[in-house]
Amino acid sequence: IVPDQHNRLWPCGNNLTPLRVPASLDPRLRGALQALAVQLATAGPHLLKLIEAFAARFAKIWSVTPRDLADTLHESRDAWSAKLLKYDAPTCEPILQFFASEESLQSFRTPAIDRSDKLRELPIFPCQNGDLVAIKGNQCYIAAEVTPPAVALPTKLLRPGTWKDLLVALKVKPLGPRAIIDEVILPNYHALNQQEQLKTLVWIRDHLEEALTEAAAEKDELLSALKAY
Repeated sequence: IVPDQHNRLWPCGNNLTPLRVPASLDPRLRGALQALAVQLATAGPHLLKLIEAFAARFAKIWSVTPRDLADTLHESRDAWSAKLLKYDAPTCEPILQFFASEESLQSFRTPAIDRSDKLRELPIFPCQNGDLVAIKGNQCYIAAEVTPPAVALPTKLLRPGTWKDLLVALKVKPLGPRAIIDEVILPNYHALNQQEQLKTLVWIRDHLEEALTEAAAEKDELLSALKAY
């Protein structure tokens, strides 16, 4: 049984077991996890030494690492996401920066510790409008200099922030002109009303040259897709 910072006791050996906090942990990350009430092993010096000894012998109490924090956040996401309804820099940034670290990104290449699928399900990725979303289940793109037409489209534009490398590793693409046309506008064009369709056509006219340049050798495919509409 492991105590957390709220004097609750948890069984060891599962994804809700309080995580051990390394002395080197960024205090901003610790503060962010505490703000979300994520379970952290907390006790007096003597008991903490016993917890460390038990963890070293039986490997049933884990530390704050990319793998184990992803497991804990994923298992408890319903609880902490209710406390985090909008983007909050002191809470979101340390967590996202932790997962954008070189250690974390390298772990994606090792199947035994790869938690990229779990990270894609965490509703902690901020959009340009301050909403927080999970990557999985949403049509997410990294916001770029070019913005889509001002019509109702089912896309989520994610802030790149200092965690852009994490978004790229999680297979979120930048939203360039070609992607806006090919992946956003055309699949949703017939669901738009007449006024919105007109706005998108004007947008395509104004950005077609950029989109064709971006498409390069595939520009004929893009033109064929446009002609079909």
